[in-house]
Amino acid sequence: MHHLEYRQLSFKVGGTSRTSLQKSILQKFLNYDEPSRESLDHGDLAMALMRDAPRLVEKGYMGMLKVFKSMGELLVILLVQLINPILSPC
Repeated sequence: MHHLEYRQLSFKVGGTSRTSLQKSILQKFLNYDEPSRESLDHGDLAMALMRDAPRLVEKGYMGMLKVFKSMGELLVILLVQLINPILSPC
């Protein structure tokens, strides 16, 4: 368990996810035709790239990973509780 927590520092899931999301937002914007691009506020694009994408990854995606981690730990505890009486009958 300690080893996995130590390795978590080098997984770089958040940074990779943020970069991928920012890249996708910019590609979507660049795929618009010229009149559509001109009608959009460029400040909104900048805010989506610099504020919203990192916030979404941090609070959304990374939060879901924490939930899945907790669910996995609960599953392991449940399995130990179910298997322990079978392996060591009193």
